[in-house]
Amino acid sequence: MLLQWYRYLCLNQRSFVCIYLVVLLFVMTICDDSFRSSRPFEGEPAASLGPPLTASARLPYARPTLRILSMDELNAISPTHFLSVKYLFTSDVNSLERESFVEEHLPGATFAKYRLISDILPRTDQHMDVVIVSGNDSNRLASFMKVNLPILRRTPVLAVGSTLSPRRRAELLRLGYDDVVNVGNLSGDEFAARVIAICRRHRMTRQIERDLSEFHQTINRVCAYDAPSGAQRRVIEVLVRAKGGVCSYGVLRNTLAGDYYDASLSNLRVVIHNIKRHLRGEARIENVRSEGYKLVAPPAPFDVPQAGHPEPPA
Repeated sequence: MLLQWYRYLCLNQRSFVCIYLVVLLFVMTICDDSFRSSRPFEGEPAASLGPPLTASARLPYARPTLRILSMDELNAISPTHFLSVKYLFTSDVNSLERESFVEEHLPGATFAKYRLISDILPRTDQHMDVVIVSGNDSNRLASFMKVNLPILRRTPVLAVGSTLSPRRRAELLRLGYDDVVNVGNLSGDEFAARVIAICRRHRMTRQIERDLSEFHQTINRVCAYDAPSGAQRRVIEVLVRAKGGVCSYGVLRNTLAGDYYDASLSNLRVVIHNIKRHLRGEARIENVRSEGYKLVAPPAPFDVPQAGHPEPPA
């Protein structure tokens, strides 16, 4: 009998292995389900077991969207929220009053406060939008500005006092302060408006200086500035200001009106031909038919800032 079973298994070895694997897989599935149902959720005690979390119970994904602020919300944001203020103060009987006045009427501004012990300007790691010097001693305020005027020439500087006379305020303005105010004679809204206006004016001045510097650098890349004549130089300046755009024949002819009584298109072509002889490198002037001329200037070299030499902060 045993011999017959042995022969049967040997002949049907493949069928026997398949049946064994199916039974083993079935037993493992039952054991895994029973283990998952008895295991508590992570962070949940075993006594408070609940039904297993299904896929339908998950929160749906919500794509983040941008919301447009209303005018009321925009008006509630004061322009002073984005100011960085270096506040320098001298100790006197009104110093706390001036400090609270400045902080109250410049809401949201970031303050870096320093006691003014000497005339040396305290250094900070970050750029400051405005410097406010608080004190009643006009001689001390004047000495501070005389020492630090070369450093603060690009930064708005305001003097805030309590009992400064009109003559003293005029002297401080002549020394280089952008504004000098008395706390008792000025409303908070007017003080904030003065600070914002002075910062805006300085920002516009810096932008004009950057644009002018970029303008002269572009001209130097195009040609030697002293090589062309006066008329040629004016035409080059008009083409550079177009920043790669097309300048019409009429605009260029009006530019030549100072040297030619009636600058014709032929006169313009002669001037453009003479300018091309002074161009440098890859710079060229292209004629756009029936429209005008445009200047193709070489790209500016990429300036890599050197590590360890940041711009000196105010």
